[in-house]
Amino acid sequence: MEMLHSSEIQGLSIAERYFSLAHGFLEGSRVLCDALLQDAYSPRYDSTRVILHLCRHAVELFLKGAISLATNSQPPKTHHLAKLVSMYEKVLPAPRFRFVVPFGIEAVGSPGQHFPEIVDRHHKTLDQRYRYPTDQNGKQFSDPEGFIPLMFLSDLEDLSNAFKQVELHLKETSECPQGEMVNWKDLVGVLQRQVPSGSVTTYSEVSMWAYGVPNRNQPVRSLLVGARNHGYKMLTNRVVGADGKFAELPDGTDQQRNQLLNEGISFDEKGRVDLAVSPPVILTNRFVT
Repeated sequence: MEMLHSSEIQGLSIAERYFSLAHGFLEGSRVLCDALLQDAYSPRYDSTRVILHLCRHAVELFLKGAISLATNSQPPKTHHLAKLVSMYEKVLPAPRFRFVVPFGIEAVGSPGQHFPEIVDRHHKTLDQRYRYPTDQNGKQFSDPEGFIPLMFLSDLEDLSNAFKQVELHLKETSECPQGEMVNWKDLVGVLQRQVPSGSVTTYSEVSMWAYGVPNRNQPVRSLLVGARNHGYKMLTNRVVGADGKFAELPDGTDQQRNQLLNEGISFDEKGRVDLAVSPPVILTNRFVT
């Protein structure tokens, strides 16, 4: 076999590098799980930890790559999978981006989530559980765990297919099809129909609606400015960032905040729109019939 070299990924974007490594870790997990079934890998508890860690890290890398691509920013620095899922679902809320995350992960604050403090404590140590015998304080991870190789192999195959599908959606062309260029009048129409008083949507949702991808921030800004300049400020005030921050537009944020407060929109302690309480409207995609 010839030397394998890092030049393979040097020409890739940051998000693409994360995706590439995610697939590598996931494949490693799958190969070892299959080897365990074939008696080609030691059938011991410690072997299962390696398989689970590779999978967990693959999910972390994939979520970070998707968030980076969707927001056109550096990947988040946290290792907390539940928090990463929360970020992912905020910037990519459309059903086409949903997939089942292993390890019982739900977004932080998900409806119906029981004992949130215990759940949070579990997820804070999840990146350690499959690498170390104890936590950072020397305490054993006391939760009883079992591992069924055949079932987990099926989960890995489903996860691999999900990664590929989400990547395809994310990498769709960011340009409108010929003859279907969108303008501020189109934006006004969709906001009037789909985002009434008392609701909000996000930059990424407008981008998905207008261009078929979630990260066309500059063209979206141009659409918003065009609509505002033609007297539709009340509509464009209902468009906020994927993290709930206000858009930095010429009229400033005070008037936007006041309008949304009067319309009953909730805010968090940092002064951002609380998208967990006031979830963004998922706009009907122009490219989905």
